[in-house]
Amino acid sequence: MVFSRTNLTLRHHRRAPRFLALLVTLYVWLTVVFSASADIQFDVFLGYDGYVPDFCWFPVMIEVKNDGAPFVGHIQIQNSAVKRTIVRHATVELPTGTLKRIFIPVFGSSWFRNSWDIQLVDENGRIRKESLNLSARKQVAVGVPLMGALPRSTLGLPEMAKIKNSDSALQPVVARLLPNNFPDNPIELEGLKSIYLNSEQAANLNAAQIDALYYWLEQGGHLIVAVEEINDVNSSPWLRKLVPMELHGIKTVSSHSEIHDWLVHPLEKEKPNALRYRLKQKLGEQITNPYAEILLDSSFEHSDLRIVMGDLKKCAVILSASGNPLILESDQGNGTVTTLLFSPERKPFGDWKSLPWFWAKISEVPNALYLGNMNENNYGASSSDGIVGAMIDSRQVRKLPIGWLLMLLITYLLVIGPFDRYWLKKIRRPMLTWITFPCYVVGFSLLIYFIGYRLRAGESEWNELHVVDVLPRGQGAEIKGHSYMSIYSPINNEYVVANPQKFSSFRGEFQGGYSSGQDGDSADVLQTGESFKANVSVPVWTSQLFESEWWQSAEMPVSFTASKSGEDWVFNVSNPQDRELQNLSIFVADKMFDLGPMPAKQQKEFRSNASQGIGIDSVLAKIAGEINGSVQSRRNAFGSTGRSHIDDVLGGLRAMTFLSQMPDERFMVPPGIDLSALVGNDRALMLAWETNYSPVQPLNNFSPRRRAQNTLWRLSTSVDAPSTKSK
Repeated sequence: MVFSRTNLTLRHHRRAPRFLALLVTLYVWLTVVFSASADIQFDVFLGYDGYVPDFCWFPVMIEVKNDGAPFVGHIQIQNSAVKRTIVRHATVELPTGTLKRIFIPVFGSSWFRNSWDIQLVDENGRIRKESLNLSARKQVAVGVPLMGALPRSTLGLPEMAKIKNSDSALQPVVARLLPNNFPDNPIELEGLKSIYLNSEQAANLNAAQIDALYYWLEQGGHLIVAVEEINDVNSSPWLRKLVPMELHGIKTVSSHSEIHDWLVHPLEKEKPNALRYRLKQKLGEQITNPYAEILLDSSFEHSDLRIVMGDLKKCAVILSASGNPLILESDQGNGTVTTLLFSPERKPFGDWKSLPWFWAKISEVPNALYLGNMNENNYGASSSDGIVGAMIDSRQVRKLPIGWLLMLLITYLLVIGPFDRYWLKKIRRPMLTWITFPCYVVGFSLLIYFIGYRLRAGESEWNELHVVDVLPRGQGAEIKGHSYMSIYSPINNEYVVANPQKFSSFRGEFQGGYSSGQDGDSADVLQTGESFKANVSVPVWTSQLFESEWWQSAEMPVSFTASKSGEDWVFNVSNPQDRELQNLSIFVADKMFDLGPMPAKQQKEFRSNASQGIGIDSVLAKIAGEINGSVQSRRNAFGSTGRSHIDDVLGGLRAMTFLSQMPDERFMVPPGIDLSALVGNDRALMLAWETNYSPVQPLNNFSPRRRAQNTLWRLSTSVDAPSTKSK
């Protein structure tokens, strides 16, 4: 066939419009894509001013501004440093010209290193914006205090005294919080040990943020309030309720040498508190005083100090100068409010050379940090989650003992080696080894599968354990729950878990100082408002542990009072529920009193002589060996099945409540689990055990063949004044 130049030219001209159309289409598509991305502002703020604490919840705030076409965005967050991890999702509608601020609670699941991938995806699955391998400004180690601060100005931000240790990871830090990025979910405040609030900022917090602050405080937080102006407090009903003084005047104090004396001397406890003393001793509090060498600042001593005055309410005066109260301390639920009747941001405090030491002492930074007695290396430390797993993991999972494993291995080696050689030589067919060897491999593989099936095959199982702290409020209560869930799956499968409580979050098991502390669970969590819905993946023949933290309002499930009458402790307990409590135990001073069951709809008085109580040390020593052995064995794929479980569940829960007091304890514990600081001569703690009951709606959106649910109620109260009545 012959082609002329004319035919080729005509064909070329016919193709040109198509090519140009393709170029125009590609140009338009690229323009739309890049203009759409350019019209989106996507800013991510990790933790508290860039500080991220280990092994607890913290907020991730995302600001999205859309100046382009409207769309529905899906935000995805995952820890890029972990292979199997929790992927968190949130859906946000983005009309044209809107700015949305989204808070998502995230759990620090890796104490070794953390980095996050955060993406904004549209409804078509196209990535519109992303921030990859985002790292924190600083990762704060377990046990190192992190203070959040709402100062009057940037210059007023508290600063902590520097530690002598060269390891900067152990330096206590202060994160500046702004009213517009202050979380309104109390779970997101969990990573803060203390919060400094200048009274001038109180009016800038909205109702939801104030509620979150209250929840955090009542659960055991430490709020430090500085009174800038009297009207700041009197015009804010919620702050006026927290400040334990009716403010009505201002005074100038010229002589205040008591401030330096208070700073350099150890704190004097008004009441002896054996358990708290031992806790501080364990942290190195009583070894020496790191404040003793602080020099006197003469310019500060000769400066006038402006303070506010008023009528005291129920509180303890921590520091006075010339007979005028300067620092007050009061209880709020399980937490503490420290009120500064002066502004630490104004002169002369603002110019005080010892101000960083003042902040360290007022925020109760452990002396061990300044004495060099605290070690950040948590490698090898166990997680408190492992204790719960040993209690509620399915007993259907059985392990192959090491002896049987070695016997199986030796048998395999003997068969493929001497036995195969012997009988092939005997039948004079050595070349058959090319056939017999694969047969041996297939046969032993089937045998191993059969053994695994016999050891682990079973039925789907769901076990719940709820550890619930009761915080009285008015006639009712706010209850904070840690709901642990264990799922056993006989097949590779996904399961739906949801918690529609007022505030709720979801995480996998924390592994502690193993595998860099990474969790090994895989799940997709959709955060809907302050609640969640999760799809969790469970491999065949395994138990996976998950945890959900939540808050809700409720009626008082149980209440009690504690008082001393001579040598007797008197406990009045009320159970308003229509269910029996199977066991009550009360911890006061350094003793535990086991009161037994409590019938439904009853109020009883229990009287016990102090000598009848069991020492808390003895209670913990009894269960310590079983806990340590079970947690260690649970991490091993082979070994004795029985050692992987804790049969004394109530004993294990008591140990978790006082985990910092455990002998030779090396556990990493999330905030709110250990309540050792709530027990002493002046305060009592009750643990109430209830079987076959859950305080929340069923969390499992599937039907397991087996299930169990149990609840431990925990309630703390102040000890009443000693009774003068005779026995």
